[in-house]
Amino acid sequence: MRTVFGLILIAWGWTAAAGAAAPEERHVVLVVWDAMRPDFLTEKNAPNLWDLCRGGVTFSKHHSVYLSATEVNGTAISTGAYPVRSGIISNHEYRPDIDPLKAIDTEAIAAVRRGDEVMRGGYLAVPTVAELVQLAD
Repeated sequence: MRTVFGLILIAWGWTAAAGAAAPEERHVVLVVWDAMRPDFLTEKNAPNLWDLCRGGVTFSKHHSVYLSATEVNGTAISTGAYPVRSGIISNHEYRPDIDPLKAIDTEAIAAVRRGDEVMRGGYLAVPTVAELVQLAD
């Protein structure tokens, strides 16, 4: 009896779903292009982006979080936090807990792993969007 009732519910759901208007699909494409000036976006230099722009896909009020610092901006994109909160303030930083003799490259995997080790998993002071999604799953 449960099986029959279950099949009826499935059939009813299938019929209701088939009759309902499908929601409009939306896609988001995030393009991160290091050190690209607006005047570089030409048909010759970036034909695919040029086509997107000509088709109406634009974002005219863009700017970096921190001028010309790739790791700072990448961290801001992946965490949603400004440098003062994320803990990444430069591409190269002196962090004596990680290397007391010289500045580190903040993107270097050895520096990140050592930072996580000495800061108990907190190389970044805030979680990334990917980490938040994993926690919510």
